Amino acid sequence: MPLIRIDYSADKIPAEPFEALVQGLLDFSTEVFNYTKQEGLDKISIFTKAYDPVDHSTAAAEIEVRAKVSEFDRPGQSRDEVRQEYMDRYQAMLQGYIAEHGIPAGIVFTITFEDWSVVWLPPATGAAAS
Repeated sequence: MPLIRIDYSADKIPAEPFEALVQGLLDFSTEVFNYTKQEGLDKISIFTKAYDPVDHSTAAAEIEVRAKVSEFDRPGQSRDEVRQEYMDRYQAMLQGYIAEHGIPAGIVFTITFEDWSVVWLPPATGAAAS
């Protein structure tokens, strides 16, 4: 269940291109982690926050993808090799995004795998969706 955090400069990434970034990361992460479209919607969380006045970064955005360590288990490859493959794929996607939207500053991208336990707790039966 990957967790994606995006801290960004609203001055360097306007609303429309930013929405495209968030949707692009959701779609791309669904593919990278081999989820169906519905699994991607159910399993991938994305949280965003514009830089505060006291924050400091020269980057247009700082993006971190965190996932459970088992998401990087693949027969015949080390976890580091799988992470590097994912890094390369995300890097190509993000370079395309920067070029397509004319983003005037770089993006810092990180992938972290952690040994965590995650559980999805479904809503109460008959509970109204909000």
